[in-house]
Amino acid sequence: MPGGALDLETSSIHSYDIAVIRFTVVVPTYNRAESLEKCLAALAAQDQPRDSFEVVVVDDGSRTPPRDMVARFAESMQIRLIEQANAGPAAARNAGATAAHGQFLAFTDDDCRPSPGWLSALDVALARDPRSAVGGAVISSLKNPFSTASQLLVDFLYHYFARNNPDGQFFVTANVAMPTDMFKDLGGFDLTFPFAAAEDRDLCERWNERGFGLVYSEDAVVWHSHPLRLGSFCRQHFTYGRGAWFLNKAKSRRGRAGLRVPPVSFYSKLVLFPLSKAPLPRGLILASLAALSQLVYTTGFFWQSLMSSGSGASATTPQGK
Repeated sequence: MPGGALDLETSSIHSYDIAVIRFTVVVPTYNRAESLEKCLAALAAQDQPRDSFEVVVVDDGSRTPPRDMVARFAESMQIRLIEQANAGPAAARNAGATAAHGQFLAFTDDDCRPSPGWLSALDVALARDPRSAVGGAVISSLKNPFSTASQLLVDFLYHYFARNNPDGQFFVTANVAMPTDMFKDLGGFDLTFPFAAAEDRDLCERWNERGFGLVYSEDAVVWHSHPLRLGSFCRQHFTYGRGAWFLNKAKSRRGRAGLRVPPVSFYSKLVLFPLSKAPLPRGLILASLAALSQLVYTTGFFWQSLMSSGSGASATTPQGK
């Protein structure tokens, strides 16, 4: 896989029939024990038969690896823990995929709670399109405007690219599934992205370039609980902008055209999108945050461009998203 393989330490391995496992759910985690516990509880409550899926938790160098927690959940589902030195969530996801027994990989994050029918919905979609990647809805479970605005931006991008530019369509790693063999054949997540931003878009672009399908399932729902304030909201979208620069560089390495500036109508629709989802005055607040996100995103892109000019991409210490 791009960026090289990692030595893995695997624990909490339990005996079960790997021949019947349809899904391997990969959950990277980093210093989020409370959130991870809620995520695992949601996975244990899936309406799929217990022997049809396994969960692989990849601890990315947490101060206290969640060994006891994983052991507790082994009573209710098939689960394993992999521990690695801190290398970032993309490397953690690749490690989980390397250890997978399932025919399909399903990715979610440690601050997410998949709905009880999540795997069933993915299963239905993949049975219909077994050589496609399937993404679903990611809904903020928090009421604060910064978390809501950030999630609405993803919703808008899903709808916009599906209708206007299928080649740019992508799914975020909080809620996506695909055939394991195709993921590995593609090389997994590109580890040259130095932080948690845009590696999911890069994977989907390479998926598209191979001619594989991308299918959206509105029934595959994941609840996302990522608290943001003004400062963290701006840092998030600044990082996304930096990630876009690395995405552009990755496209160039593959001989693909670089990122194109969307038309003005894209930005107007993006800013107005929250107004269709929330009444005033909340809708106006969310629209203002959408506009701010794009300003900060653009700043992050050009900041990374200036930092990397003449000296190569700047290194960033891996960490959780």
